[in-house]
Amino acid sequence: PIFAMLEGTSSGGVLLSSAISIGVYVILLWLYDAMLVATFGSTPGKSLMGVKIARANGETIGYGQSFLRSAGMLSIGMVFLIPLLSLIGYIAGYTTLKSKGATLWDSWASATVITQPVAGWRWVIGILLVIVERILGIAANMLG
Repeated sequence: PIFAMLEGTSSGGVLLSSAISIGVYVILLWLYDAMLVATFGSTPGKSLMGVKIARANGETIGYGQSFLRSAGMLSIGMVFLIPLLSLIGYIAGYTTLKSKGATLWDSWASATVITQPVAGWRWVIGILLVIVERILGIAANMLG
């Protein structure tokens, strides 16, 4: 809807509109993650799963470090949300986190990943939230 003026009858207009929309979404996600991690050490999803990003002394990382970390997470860990590549990025990031205690983008920001055991009810809530988000996305596509 925001980029409706760019959409014409040509597929080029639709592709341009989609690329701009995805670009705006990635920028907003970058800002969201960086600001919350710098302010609270976590995002709602990280908190739900018992994850906190901090300095070695336990303090939250600074804004500069957080923006650098989030840029690395989006570019390497999520591969700019490109479906198959982001799955590979998720797996590689998880493997590195488990073996070294931090991902590459955490290392760039001199950040430590602090984890706590996750209770079963947190997993249930997380899974339910993902299901609800998917249902809402499908409904929005059907209506729009």
